[in-house]
Amino acid sequence: IMLTPSISPLISLPPFATPSPTLSRNVSRGRSTCSSNKSCSPPATQIKPTTVSIVHLPAELRILALTQYASFGTILKLSCTCKALKPLSNVVIEQNKDQSTLYAISLSMLGLTSSYTLEVLFHQRRAISLLNTLTTSSDLFVKCSALKTLAEVHLSSVSCDPEATHASRLHGLTLLSSAFSCGSSSPPSSPLHSLSVQSGRLISQIYEEGSHSIPVSFSKSSDWMRLCAEYDHVESLCDYALTVEMGVGDADGDEAEAFKYYEKAGRICLERNEMHEETFEALGDYYENGRSIPPNLTKAVEWYRRGEG
Repeated sequence: IMLTPSISPLISLPPFATPSPTLSRNVSRGRSTCSSNKSCSPPATQIKPTTVSIVHLPAELRILALTQYASFGTILKLSCTCKALKPLSNVVIEQNKDQSTLYAISLSMLGLTSSYTLEVLFHQRRAISLLNTLTTSSDLFVKCSALKTLAEVHLSSVSCDPEATHASRLHGLTLLSSAFSCGSSSPPSSPLHSLSVQSGRLISQIYEEGSHSIPVSFSKSSDWMRLCAEYDHVESLCDYALTVEMGVGDADGDEAEAFKYYEKAGRICLERNEMHEETFEALGDYYENGRSIPPNLTKAVEWYRRGEG
């Protein structure tokens, strides 16, 4: 779609040129615009400009004009605010095959992005339909993003029927689980890997806090944090190590097992040249106080210094 900022089809343009101010004054006073010693034709009658609304154009011309000169956001705005232009939202999706852009448009419809926020807001039903389509995308990052966004929509949904609301929120957890699975084979440093871990950590947080009316379950929260830790995500490794250290439910804490996760998190930080102060301080404390391991003040100082940057 070609965009021409200097021409806007949303502004009604007169089909004829407006006469110059000088000519208009001369005609209104009955004066001739010719010199006295030359013959000339009678003064032209001023043509009154007329306007044509784009809504009154034939459907083919209407769509052609908008798709040639208007942005996606403008088209979506018109499709949401004017019934006669409602089919234009389909035109945007049919003509745009870039799935990343379609995902950005769906976020705009939900009011979750600044790309088109000022032009189209809260077209939720259309957004959900588009997101459902993108959950089968061949682009795994787009697929994971659509699953996570759709899950958040379901988790925050409210219905007059409490059972329907609860069912929708449980479906949101299922979608988050699918989003988590998308990054199982992605490199640790990839955006897809990070997005997948975010989905898993969100599930863990929901079970820990009991948000969205989901019953609190510390065991499920711990299980999901462990799954995120298995993705070699440093923050998840550290969080799970703390969970194991403190114990879950009636189970006692296991410092020896927790140290394994702290140590793995510290090793990954050194390999990737990453900084994670909480992990470094925990390792320093374990080595200093000999918690489940022989004391080693040299290593304790090394880890403490890394934690100071």
